[in-house]
Amino acid sequence: MYSNPYEHLSGTIKSSKLKKAGFQEFQFDTGEIKFNYVVGPDNGPPLVLIPAQMGMWESYQKVLVPLSNDFQVFALDIRGAWEIQLDAWGIFLAHYWRGHGSFF
Repeated sequence: MYSNPYEHLSGTIKSSKLKKAGFQEFQFDTGEIKFNYVVGPDNGPPLVLIPAQMGMWESYQKVLVPLSNDFQVFALDIRGAWEIQLDAWGIFLAHYWRGHGSFF
């Protein structure tokens, strides 16, 4: 099985502002893939932030706290980035939607 060289580079909320605001990091397992995401406190309707291809939830760090004042913010890692388990075939769009689509 392919081993993700970027695994474990993400996975820890280092920002004291995010921790203080109540953000937590989790891993979602679809049965086929696993990916990390962070979620803020339930301060309103859900708002899901999806970074660019190969992106990490950390790319949204500057806006997570302000957005969490009015929303429950979910920021996802994209399959193929950092804490995401890859299969031997790598990244395919069909796998992305099958895996991440089950999150919604």
